[in-house]
Amino acid sequence: MGWKILFSLIFILFASSLLIFYWFIPFKTIEFGAKSGNFNFSLNNESGNMQFYQNMRYPSSEISYQIYDCPLQKKNDMERAFQIISNISVLSFYSVDYNDTLKGIPNQVGLREGHDASEIFVTCESKNKIEEGLFIAGEGGPTNITQSGNFNVILHGSVLLIRESKCERPNIAIHELLHALGFAHSENSNNIMYPISRCEQIIGEDIPKLISELYLTPSYSDLNFENVSAIMN
Repeated sequence: MGWKILFSLIFILFASSLLIFYWFIPFKTIEFGAKSGNFNFSLNNESGNMQFYQNMRYPSSEISYQIYDCPLQKKNDMERAFQIISNISVLSFYSVDYNDTLKGIPNQVGLREGHDASEIFVTCESKNKIEEGLFIAGEGGPTNITQSGNFNVILHGSVLLIRESKCERPNIAIHELLHALGFAHSENSNNIMYPISRCEQIIGEDIPKLISELYLTPSYSDLNFENVSAIMN
């Protein structure tokens, strides 16, 4: 009987040791949830889907804007949005006077043609818009795009601010400005480009990183050679 008890004790100790080894010293770990890192535009890190089309940029990193018919709060929100994007990226923005003239491009918000001389035109609306049970805070995006060899060049963009931001940072204005810069919606609810706005959402490092890559190319005319052949004599 004694050796049976001893064998049982040894077996229990051996089994306990295996359990302890399994739980506390695993050979392979599995990490659940989204991985942390600089990229947060989408949960699966597909940075190629960040813009409406691939390689969208304005002709120059110095972009003009015009704010028309906006109350003071919305005007301040939009100006702060321009400043915030300027601070975190290679872009800079400058205001164009309302009385400047435009050679050609009619705007998309009902203003008389010839009064919109800016690359990004901002206007405001006080009445609420509702779609699918949600209040629309604003609308923005490129309105004139030229497809070149390497880029989809944005010649003109517009922003319509409908609601004021209730956050410390003007998230709505930033969201619509990034739309005007070519950025689409994000699948990440923590990203400022998520379709539903919340105050704690962030811009993330992937947006200014992509902007830097896009505007790294100097603002020269695009010239591509295709199907070139030569005969040497």
